[in-house]
Amino acid sequence: PGGGLVSTARDLARFAARLQGGDVVRPTTFAQMTTKARTTDGLEVPYGYGLIIGEIQDLLPDAVWHGGVQQGFTTMAYMLPKERIALAILVNLEGVPGSLAPFTNELARIIRDEQRRAAHAKTRR
Repeated sequence: PGGGLVSTARDLARFAARLQGGDVVRPTTFAQMTTKARTTDGLEVPYGYGLIIGEIQDLLPDAVWHGGVQQGFTTMAYMLPKERIALAILVNLEGVPGSLAPFTNELARIIRDEQRRAAHAKTRR
């Protein structure tokens, strides 16, 4: 989400949500994007087709993301596809997108836990 992209956090989050929902690429393509690739000698790498899978310590299970850094800002598009969660973080600081991971993880954890509570409450009715 860097490289001169002009956007808002809302639009980037919508893009990530639609990417997961089959509106941008086919579900089979998204599955490939969120599956770790292998090098020609068979080593697994934490990168699918355009998205990073895991790689940051304490990242929530099944999290995929991509970040960007431009002069003056850092961005991170973060998804939990199995939970249908998409987050976009844009800050006006330069740095490593992975440095946003603890904050983004905590937001995702709060959203995921609330979704689970709501689903559980709905099934108990």
